[in-house]
Amino acid sequence: MKKSISALAVVAILAGTPIIALSQIPSLSGFGSKLGGGGDLAGQQTNLVKSYTAGGKDVLSSQSKLLEALGLKDQAATAQATANALGDGATAQNLQDANKVQSDSSTALSDALKNQNATLDAQSKQTYTQGLVLLASGLIKYTGMKQDVAGFSKGLAGPGALQAGTKLQAGAYIVKTLPSSISNTSSTLSSAVSFAKSHGIEVPADATAAL
Repeated sequence: MKKSISALAVVAILAGTPIIALSQIPSLSGFGSKLGGGGDLAGQQTNLVKSYTAGGKDVLSSQSKLLEALGLKDQAATAQATANALGDGATAQNLQDANKVQSDSSTALSDALKNQNATLDAQSKQTYTQGLVLLASGLIKYTGMKQDVAGFSKGLAGPGALQAGTKLQAGAYIVKTLPSSISNTSSTLSSAVSFAKSHGIEVPADATAAL
């Protein structure tokens, strides 16, 4: 029942439309405007956005490095510009826009990595390795958010979340997208590491450890 309520709350917040009937539901297991671990939802959201943007900046910067190394200069510039613009106070729309660039960059990178005949000079190989380090860092930051996101998700089942309304859209967006962010980043890192190994590119220990 709690999972069902939480899911409805996330949908309502993301849609910007409060579910009035749920506002009559009493606090569940001590949740209200507070989370089980303490702290209000708005404060928890602030921390989630900081962590998610930190991971996102690393992933975008890594994509920029990898794309640059593979000769895709324009896509690399777009990814880096998006990373630079992403800040701690990002809104749900900012996060969605950044994830769109991540997705586009990932597609371009995936296509480039399929070219087994690609040749990289020494400088490009060094840039590629830097990209692997950043990608592993982004994945580690994303996976490290699981517990906090789970706590925030439970908090969304309480009436405090419904009272806050659209003010929690960024947090609700992170709850919805973190699993795919982890999965997509892990997949990209795995492909990037495989390419590196087959092209004589140094693979840092952090990259293989993160998988």
